Amino acid sequence: MGEHYSPEEIEEGLSGRLDVERSKEIVRHLLQGCPQCQASAQQRRYALVTAAGSPLPPDLSAACNTVLDRAEDFARRAAILPREERPRFRRALSLLETGGGVVALAHEGDLEVEGLGVYEALLARSWALRYENPREMCHLAKVAVEVAHRLDSGKYAAWRRADHAARAWGELANAFRVADRFRNAEQAFVQAYEFFHRGSQDRRLLMRLLDLEASLLGARRELGRALERLTTLSSMYRAAGEIHLAGRTLIT
Repeated sequence: MGEHYSPEEIEEGLSGRLDVERSKEIVRHLLQGCPQCQASAQQRRYALVTAAGSPLPPDLSAACNTVLDRAEDFARRAAILPREERPRFRRALSLLETGGGVVALAHEGDLEVEGLGVYEALLARSWALRYENPREMCHLAKVAVEVAHRLDSGKYAAWRRADHAARAWGELANAFRVADRFRNAEQAFVQAYEFFHRGSQDRRLLMRLLDLEASLLGARRELGRALERLTTLSSMYRAAGEIHLAGRTLIT
């Protein structure tokens, strides 16, 4: 990640005005989490909006938002991993993004489907497929659950393994919801909360589970129960001082 790109070149790459290979290089670089180039992209976007006095053209705005959102998600996921797991996360996610699925990890990347780096890559790719391939979204989340249950007890305390299992079950439940498999989603949430109570009972993890469960309840038209979850979630955001998220939760 030694090379950096100018704000102008980032703009041209995202808008498709460079050749295909150069554009791909820029997108890959941003997705790998380079903070300098991500900042340049954000600054360039702001400068263009300011100069034009109006929003960016839809295609450029969408390209910027997509890449920056994915880059931010990549950086956030990598940051929570132990340092030794980050290369495996990057490698696994890169392989999964080729479309080869879990098979690509072993056949093309010589990676065992084990450990937190692969676990995080599976969840990241599962989430990324929520609009285009619900079936594969479910499959990758299922494998993430399996990986969570196989985490090394010599490296990770029981409460930490339970946290990872709770999170994976919650994401699997959400994948089932996206695939309209509501009964499976409900059963997966039972598992998610069971492991949550065995773990650290982390506030952020609970907030994620409540948010996902509210989506399921809304999809099932159980609006009263959905509102209960969202009200609890909003209160938790307020307690954390995140007032804007508290309001957005109830609007949603």
